[in-house]
Amino acid sequence: MTESTDEDSQKTTLRQAQAEMLEAGKQETLDIFSELLERLWERIVGLIGETATVAVFRSALLEASRDHPLCQEINIDSDGICLKQLKNNLDVFERTAVRAGLMAFTDNVMALLIDLTGGILLRKVEPLVQQLKQQLEKG
Repeated sequence: MTESTDEDSQKTTLRQAQAEMLEAGKQETLDIFSELLERLWERIVGLIGETATVAVFRSALLEASRDHPLCQEINIDSDGICLKQLKNNLDVFERTAVRAGLMAFTDNVMALLIDLTGGILLRKVEPLVQQLKQQLEKG
């Protein structure tokens, strides 16, 4: 399988999960993303280390924050991703804004992994994206 086909398959999987997420409520969406992001964080830290992981997630968050104010409520440090401020202010955001912001952030993390490693790291975290899809199907 070529690298391009791998990336297309991975993007298709993520898009399917995102489409299914349109059916979930904003608290459920936040809970699912919280679990996904925590697992992604742990997996990526194990692969590239804490400092590089912080850089990848901060970069992805900065990019998502440009179009999604909700992402400004997310904090990233050496301990991981903190969604506490977002959870406290969740009522301020529309349901569609919660989904769109969290999807953009996750998309940006995936895109950075592809850019940095040509999809090598993304293949290692793909099972987590599959889990997200399964959770959304149950909800």
